[in-house]
Amino acid sequence: MNQYETITQIKIFKNEGVKIGGNNEWYPYQKLAGEQKAQKRDILLKADQKYYISMFDNNDGSYNVKIQVVKNDRSTKDFQPITDGITQPGMQQLGEVLQTKHAAIEDGGASQKKDDDLDDEIPF
Repeated sequence: MNQYETITQIKIFKNEGVKIGGNNEWYPYQKLAGEQKAQKRDILLKADQKYYISMFDNNDGSYNVKIQVVKNDRSTKDFQPITDGITQPGMQQLGEVLQTKHAAIEDGGASQKKDDDLDDEIPF
């Protein structure tokens, strides 16, 4: 499951005409952990980082745009192997097949074997 950390929010005021909205007096604000209120800060957006951008309508007719960093929750966890705790020999083989498939999904297929030993069938 992905988690999102807010980088900043931008308030955009509605305009008439071609330009839908804008804000010519915006400063970057960011609230860090432990702070009660956001402070003016430099904001760095990294080219290799994935961001989530969302836009909300406000009651006064303006919009809020929120920029968030997408953090993959799976990358910070250590998973217990599927085969741990399986004692039945037939189920052990099934667990190994599932574990190999799961590892391939986690690393984008880099660890998946490309030989004939990897079988999609249930080993009974």
